[in-house]
Amino acid sequence: MANKLFTSLARKVKRIFRPSKANLETPKDKLERKPKIPIKLESQETLEFMGFNAEKAEHLWTLFSGPPPDPELDMDLLTYACFVIDYAHADPKTNSTDDWEACLKDIGINETVSRMILAGEYNLLQYREFCKHLVKEAMTMRFDIVKDIIKSRARAGYVE
Repeated sequence: MANKLFTSLARKVKRIFRPSKANLETPKDKLERKPKIPIKLESQETLEFMGFNAEKAEHLWTLFSGPPPDPELDMDLLTYACFVIDYAHADPKTNSTDDWEACLKDIGINETVSRMILAGEYNLLQYREFCKHLVKEAMTMRFDIVKDIIKSRARAGYVE
């Protein structure tokens, strides 16, 4: 009897907490369904995974993979990306009406990372410099994901 009651209660709880498909479904063209994990840590694909749009990633990769303008400047891809973000816009505004979408577009950020940043609860702190800080944080996180996956692949003997 107790087992039957428990089973009945469990079914009711499942129905109550079943996620609505309406809340889970988003248009396929708006968000990454399955992000492509880059094979090489320092690559154009990594720049795209970190958050740059395809055009910006291609441009940055061309500059990064070419001969350095100064041999003394030895930086990894993440440091380079953060450097680009810091100097992406010459007119940093300092009031709460800054346009984050314009800032993200100026930097060359893709739709997925833009949405991630714009979805935050920072409406009172929407300063352009803070926006850049969030972009760098998001890119650092995504770069670290690629680095960890590549290390795991190497430990497992996975070769492309």
